[in-house]
Amino acid sequence: MTVEPRTSRTGRHHYRFRSEWDLAVAPATVYACLGAPDDYPAWWPQIRQVTRTGTGPDAPESGTARIRSFLPYELTVTVRAGRRDPEARVLEVTLTGDVEGWARWTVLPRHPTGTHLRYEQAVEVHRPLLRLL
Repeated sequence: MTVEPRTSRTGRHHYRFRSEWDLAVAPATVYACLGAPDDYPAWWPQIRQVTRTGTGPDAPESGTARIRSFLPYELTVTVRAGRRDPEARVLEVTLTGDVEGWARWTVLPRHPTGTHLRYEQAVEVHRPLLRLL
């Protein structure tokens, strides 16, 4: 994983994350799995809980996620669906709450039948304790 901390003129901290994996799974299978965020806690240990909040035909697809990573505290973010492009195999969301920004999955074919998966995230930290790090 690549992490690039940056500080803006306002003193708030910005971070960019990027991780990449090669998987022995077909791209369509990976894309389908990533398109089902309710299942993220089953395979992504840092995602502790996902609760859908935007349901119904006119509501934007959204939810709340509780996340706990390497640091000993939990983050809560509201996630709203953004770009969902099955042809390009790109999923993008906006994040608000303890951090604000965006996250994107890009699913690329890898010869002969595998997948190259890229995860990118750019966020600004809002929680005062996190800004001290």
